[in-house]
Amino acid sequence: MKWLSGLAPRGDWERIFLAATDLLLSLPWLFFLITVRALLQLDLATAVSVTITFLLLGMLGWAGPARVRAAVVSMRRSEFLLQARSSGIAGSRLPWAHLNAALQQITTRQRADGGWAQRDEYPSDAYATGESLYALHQAGTPVTAELYRKGVAFLLKNQYQNGAWFVKSRAYPTQTYFESGYPFGHNQWISAAGANWASLAIAATLPDAKPATSANR
Repeated sequence: MKWLSGLAPRGDWERIFLAATDLLLSLPWLFFLITVRALLQLDLATAVSVTITFLLLGMLGWAGPARVRAAVVSMRRSEFLLQARSSGIAGSRLPWAHLNAALQQITTRQRADGGWAQRDEYPSDAYATGESLYALHQAGTPVTAELYRKGVAFLLKNQYQNGAWFVKSRAYPTQTYFESGYPFGHNQWISAAGANWASLAIAATLPDAKPATSANR
C-alpha cells in the first residue's frame, strides 16, 4: 500500500485525505475483523479464511504508513527547513537544522528564575521545567551547561520537604475524584507527573548517570 500513502495532494484534498486517515486510525478495526470472521462460515477453508483476513488487513492497514509519510512531507515544508534551505544548508545537515531550531525555542523560553512554564501567562513549574531539561539533555545539552544548572536549581528550590513538587492543575473535572496518595488534592495528578519530569532532569546530574545519546555526536 506504499503507493496509496503517497496519493495525498496538497491543499484541501490533502487535509481531507489526512482527516480520513485519522478516522481510520481511530476506529476499532480489530473488533471489525473479529466480527467479519464471526460472520463467515465455520467450515470455511483455512486458506480462504487467511486470504480474507489479509485482504482486510491490506485494505485497512494503509492508514498508518500514510500518516507517517504525511508527517514527513509536512516536516519537509516546515518553516524551519525552509529557512535552513534559504541559508544554504542542504543534505544531511537539514535535520540537525530543524533540531537546533527546536532546541533554540526551548532555551529562549527559560525564565529568570531558571524554570520554564507551560504557558506564557503561567508561572514556572516543575512539569515544564523538568520536561524542558530532559529534552535538552536528550538532545546533547550537558548537565554542566549554565541553563541546565539554573533549571535544576529551580527544581531543588521549589521541592517540598516530602520530596514532592506542586503543579497547578488546568484540567476541568470530568472523572470521579479519588485520592492517589500523592499530596496537593485536586492538583495531585499533574503534580505527580511534574515530579516525574523533575526527577528525570535531576537524575541526569548524578555522578553515575549515563550520558544521553546525542543526535549531534
